[in-house]
Amino acid sequence: MSKKIELTEREIEVIKMQLSGDLEMFTGQDEEMDVICVVIEKADELMHELEAYEESGDDLVEWYWNKYQNQEKE
Repeated sequence: MSKKIELTEREIEVIKMQLSGDLEMFTGQDEEMDVICVVIEKADELMHELEAYEESGDDLVEWYWNKYQNQEKE
């Protein structure tokens, strides 16, 4: 991977909320929505950089989270 994925503690919390189904796009707190939007922007940028259009699948946040976890194992 070309650059390290950096996530704040809050971004990690909100990603986990989204992946567990505890964050709904229209019922979440404004701050949580702001955080997940930043994560989606970062994920979208990485997807384009890596040209990972098929690899990213249907859930960009989940794909980005998996990329983050894989890099942390290295």
